[in-house]
Amino acid sequence: PNKTNKTNKLTNKQTTKANPRQLPRWARVIARHPGLVVVLDHLGHPRGLGQGDAEHDAAELAAWRHGMTALAALPNVNVKLSMLGYAVPGWWADEGKEALVKGLVLETVERFGSERFGATDRH
Repeated sequence: PNKTNKTNKLTNKQTTKANPRQLPRWARVIARHPGLVVVLDHLGHPRGLGQGDAEHDAAELAAWRHGMTALAALPNVNVKLSMLGYAVPGWWADEGKEALVKGLVLETVERFGSERFGATDRH
């Protein structure tokens, strides 16, 4: 949601939700607005990983990595590590899925740096 200040104008900080295939387009738009601080929700929204469909996982991860790399190149983009259960359902109850989530988190920190991310929940 857009945040507004007391004069009902948009603030310079926005949160965006986008799926991995939309991330490169968002990067192009955000690059034109370097004064706007953007917080990308939910780890960039990779979804349904680790459910036994290797083809889906490969395509989803390739799109996610491409988009996250484009966004990480922009210093005004931050990322929130949340909704991990959306990315990898049941990750907290399965060691293999937990390793997949750990990899996603580490890749995100490597791309954005520790100063440009935050966390809110485990699911």
